[in-house]
Amino acid sequence: MGGVLGRLARALAARARFSLDRFSDVYLVTDALAAHAQQAASGARVGFGISTDTRLLELTIGPFKPGASSQLTGADQSEVGSALRRLSDELHVDRTNGSEALRVVIRDSRGSQSAPGE
Repeated sequence: MGGVLGRLARALAARARFSLDRFSDVYLVTDALAAHAQQAASGARVGFGISTDTRLLELTIGPFKPGASSQLTGADQSEVGSALRRLSDELHVDRTNGSEALRVVIRDSRGSQSAPGE
């Protein structure tokens, strides 16, 4: 999953005109999410959704076991959670039907450098 998630998110970030700095952040965030997703999964499958707008990328991933998102959001002071809080603009945990999904929003307000592929 990690390879697909990372490649797709980076391709969409480039299309959303992310600067090189924020493009690198997308790489780090998706790698951290993918690495943790297998342990946090509430079942055999983990799904993800990605939406973009100009200089905005929103990623939703789950379902996770109840409480597993605290590791990803940094509520338990883990290194992964700390990195996600620093690199993302918003982290939300959506709890439904006994599981959790994590929504991560990354904005690029810097935009001073060229986007990848330009």
